[in-house]
Amino acid sequence: MNQKLVLLSFFLLIGWGYTQVYAQGAKPKRIITGTVSDENGPLPGASIVIKNTTKGVSTDMDGHYSIEINGSKDVLLFSYVGYKSQEMIVGKLGVIDVTLKSENEQLEEVVVTAGGTTQKKVSVSGSISSIKGVDLKMPTSSLTTSLAGQLSGLISITGSGEPGSVSNFYIRGISTFGGRATPLIILDDIEISASDLNNIPAETIESFSLLKDASATAIYGSRGANGVLIVKTKDGHNNEKTKIGVTYEQSMNMPINFPDFVDGATWMELYNEALLTRNPQGSTKYTQEMIDNTRNHTDPYMYPDVDWKKVLFRDMALTHRANLNIQGGGTKQPTI
Repeated sequence: MNQKLVLLSFFLLIGWGYTQVYAQGAKPKRIITGTVSDENGPLPGASIVIKNTTKGVSTDMDGHYSIEINGSKDVLLFSYVGYKSQEMIVGKLGVIDVTLKSENEQLEEVVVTAGGTTQKKVSVSGSISSIKGVDLKMPTSSLTTSLAGQLSGLISITGSGEPGSVSNFYIRGISTFGGRATPLIILDDIEISASDLNNIPAETIESFSLLKDASATAIYGSRGANGVLIVKTKDGHNNEKTKIGVTYEQSMNMPINFPDFVDGATWMELYNEALLTRNPQGSTKYTQEMIDNTRNHTDPYMYPDVDWKKVLFRDMALTHRANLNIQGGGTKQPTI
């Protein structure tokens, strides 16, 4: 009898331990739910996949989804045709709602057109190119120089490397010879020159709009014959948090193609050779004594030999530029 009780207790103990091990080893399922939508409403058929796995689901007709995850470190990847994909870390969330953005945002961008009015890119019929001010942040002391290669149809030519020099830029090349070929520049509805534009920090620019064809520049008449560049600066907004921006830039300028020049003595010899080539019976301008004295630097005043390239030019020039701007606004007055 005692043996039966011992065996029964032993089997009950084993069964209880197995149940405890099974209960501890089983992980509870965790389900994440939510909706996927865009600015117009829910997106049926959107894909939700656990990143780096093949496990995924799709949204129903109302944009709802439900997916079982492995743990809080999982990352859900939301995607839909024609929209930008978006990733979300699960963490401790139980409901994740996602709004996807269209890949065609450029068509919804607002550009400044003639007269300072705004219009969506998709509805613009004239030839207009635009760029945001943040895309012009590059280490250069000249704003007109940074426009090169940023706007289609704009040609920028730098004629001097002097501090404060202005690049000449043309829209669709030079169409008027002998007259004014530079475009009309409008800054916040006020006409300015290229040198004035060059003094404006790129951090204060919100957007550039380039009006190129006749339909886009018609309102400006003959003044817009060479194209119009419209510049809009940033504005402060009411009840906007104060933003403080500090930038420091350092750039380096150096000539990319500089011809090599001969010294004075060699130039004198070549000059004599050119004279004899034209008239073998003629006389030369420089005597051998003058050439030797120049080569030996006998007298820098009588026989000067100056390397003007080395005197006037450096191998490179460094430019430093610092900028501080504050933007924000209260309930009554915006600031910039």
